[in-house]
Amino acid sequence: PDDGWAHTQPRTMAYAVDLAAGGSWVLPQDEEGRPSTKPPLHPWLAAPAVAVTGSHHRVAHLWPDLAAAIATGLAMVVAGRRWWPRSGGQVGAVAATIWITSVSTMKLAAIARPDMLLVAGTALAWIAFTDMLVRPATSTGDPGDRRAWLVAAGIAVGGLAKGPAVLP
Repeated sequence: PDDGWAHTQPRTMAYAVDLAAGGSWVLPQDEEGRPSTKPPLHPWLAAPAVAVTGSHHRVAHLWPDLAAAIATGLAMVVAGRRWWPRSGGQVGAVAATIWITSVSTMKLAAIARPDMLLVAGTALAWIAFTDMLVRPATSTGDPGDRRAWLVAAGIAVGGLAKGPAVLP
């Protein structure tokens, strides 16, 4: 969708504009001065691009979503190469192609909402956890240490992208 006023995008976009204009990074406001009811990760990421390009430049508001979709696809390619080395990377490439061309991915990457950030964080955490279980620990680190960092990262991404409801 190309309508910035659809899919509750106006508030997410307004928070980024508020941050770019010097508003509070803790509790941004929408265009009517109402405080944010959404977690801040998306506006935090979009605000610098909005500040540089202007508040009406749509790509500035969408870049976090586009980057999250691409990062998820690249993570699939890397995981495919690591887990199925005999395929020469084809397993990961096929998975990434299916991912990036799916209707759901295209829709979430084309609207200014925190959903794609949550998808990317969840996918990256799942890939990291699976990789940790599939591949043996190296001599430089204890798997427990890696697990703690991954759990912390998953909580941070989930909490900052969609809020405390995703944490349980």
